[in-house]
Amino acid sequence: MTVALDLGSSEFRSLRNTESQLLARRIEAIYTVVSDSPQQRQQLLAANIPFLKSACQLIVPGSSARAVSELQRTPIVPIIDGGGIPVDDPIGRQVLAGLITSLLPNVSGRGNLTPCYATLPTETT
Repeated sequence: MTVALDLGSSEFRSLRNTESQLLARRIEAIYTVVSDSPQQRQQLLAANIPFLKSACQLIVPGSSARAVSELQRTPIVPIIDGGGIPVDDPIGRQVLAGLITSLLPNVSGRGNLTPCYATLPTETT
């Protein structure tokens, strides 16, 4: 199996070649943050919206962030801004790691290393 990972500035994509098929995944490279409360968690769970927990906040990554942002009136935050991985945004780095993990296949065992090729955005002049 071979995996290609494209970390674009607006969305992340992966393409993997298994023995019998070609599988593609993509997710928007954005998130929004809402306050953590039992009611908020219940609403997100009931709507089947994925979220991450961070201190007293809930982080909604990917395309679900747009809907939650509109309802909660919270800003949408790009994960990659200005062509680079956020250095001073710990939440953004946590979301970045979670989204990359969701795009990559599970480890298939020791000794079975999967080649992974990645493309990253760069600053344009």
